[in-house]
Amino acid sequence: MNPLRLTLLLTLPLLSYAQEHPQQNYLCKQGEHSRQLSLNYLEPPSALPCEVRYSKNSSPEVLWRADKEKGYCEKQLAAFIKKQESWGWDCKKIEKTRQND
Repeated sequence: MNPLRLTLLLTLPLLSYAQEHPQQNYLCKQGEHSRQLSLNYLEPPSALPCEVRYSKNSSPEVLWRADKEKGYCEKQLAAFIKKQESWGWDCKKIEKTRQND
């Protein structure tokens, strides 16, 4: 088999997965204060294990981690964002942009 074709066959599913399950990053602000939340997939292209990380004053910590239950990190992140918003924080998803070389 052609090496280029083999490379494409092996990498296209990974690209597809990355589009379906991208890392999610949020910035929550309240006045001059800010918090960062992120959903991280630790062994892409697998959805597990995953972690929800929270950063305040440049001190990151892992709030939740899942090794076996798909959707757990996503559910915890969504609930925590709602809780932050109920406390008066304005949370926005950070969209990553591609930079030109």
